[in-house]
Amino acid sequence: MHERSQLLPCSQKPEHSQDHLKTIQTESQTTRTERLHLSFNTEISHKQPTPGRNKLLTKLKKQVQSWMKTEAKIAQKIGLTPNRISIIGVALGAGSGLAYWQAGASAGNPSLYQSYLASAVILLLASGFCDALDGALARLSNKTSAAGGFLDSLLDRYVDASVYCGLILGGLCSPVWGLLAMIGSLLTSYARARSEAADVPMETVGVVERAERLLILAFASLVSLVWLEALNWGVVFLAFATNLTVLQRVIYFFKKAGFQPEG
Repeated sequence: MHERSQLLPCSQKPEHSQDHLKTIQTESQTTRTERLHLSFNTEISHKQPTPGRNKLLTKLKKQVQSWMKTEAKIAQKIGLTPNRISIIGVALGAGSGLAYWQAGASAGNPSLYQSYLASAVILLLASGFCDALDGALARLSNKTSAAGGFLDSLLDRYVDASVYCGLILGGLCSPVWGLLAMIGSLLTSYARARSEAADVPMETVGVVERAERLLILAFASLVSLVWLEALNWGVVFLAFATNLTVLQRVIYFFKKAGFQPEG
């Protein structure tokens, strides 16, 4: 084959032209960019859901996404951008963690405790709303990007850590269970990011995603207004549920990736 190729005129050699090579390189770069954006997308995604979750929850999530489109249109009209909403969300989340901390410090004063705890719940839910809104607005305005997805995912982790730190520092939950819940929450999102970077969709796989975690914390916080231990038990539940979700995602990834242990 080499000898025959050398006898051919230059114009007839089976080589790619420079234009064709540039096209291949451009397509490869585009694919890498899309994959990076996919890996750092938020927990509420526009992708097709994968098996592993209750169909009712999947249907409910679609309804929420449809509702968020309306809210995104309003945000677009008043001049908000996805990145601004992400920053507002992390500020609200940090405020929630601070309010939890102060609630624990004020446990001896029922009225002050209830005031701080109610504030923590409101700020937590508002932060979660911003997390959903920034993604919806990015898709509506065609401003989705790898950088935006990366920033959004990174800020979400800061919110998660802030809230759990507030709970632990305020003495509203056991430090051990609080740390386990925080680790499980962070690894749940990390497992999805790494899996989708390897082209294995991970949405809806596992017991709890970020939206469910926020709702469980908010519910436990409200119950603790009348039963102080409710918040601690809510964190205990999340410690089990989040780490179980990590395990479910690991198993799911290995099955989809065709992983087989050696030996």
